[in-house]
Amino acid sequence: MTTATPIPDIREELERKTLDELVRISSFAQEQRIEEGEFSLIAKSIWAITSGLIATDSAELVARAADQFTGPTRKAHFLKAGDVCTFAWNPEKDDYVLVKRPLGKAPVPTLVKAERDARTAIFQPAFDALAKAGWTRL
Repeated sequence: MTTATPIPDIREELERKTLDELVRISSFAQEQRIEEGEFSLIAKSIWAITSGLIATDSAELVARAADQFTGPTRKAHFLKAGDVCTFAWNPEKDDYVLVKRPLGKAPVPTLVKAERDARTAIFQPAFDALAKAGWTRL
């Protein structure tokens, strides 16, 4: 005699697939395979499709993930001898990230605080210094 494996109902299966997809796109965002804005758009789409069809706590988890990255993120990329240097900042926040990494490798970010009003004055000289040192802006 064989033991029957319970077949999940549609709601359980939709919830499982929803959470699996959220984990998958989260890993893409962490690996910088997708931008933060793309992550938010995908997560908001997942929420819009599944809200009301999956458990409330799972839908709330998707909603929180979708709202994780708020505001416009700006990025500038530079390339030199197989290395990539990326500045990322949000004009609505008081911080920016500078990441240097070999092309094709996962970055290790360094967070540096900057004053909101001084941000433009800080970035342009840094961009100019990178260009002068042989980096090419992408």
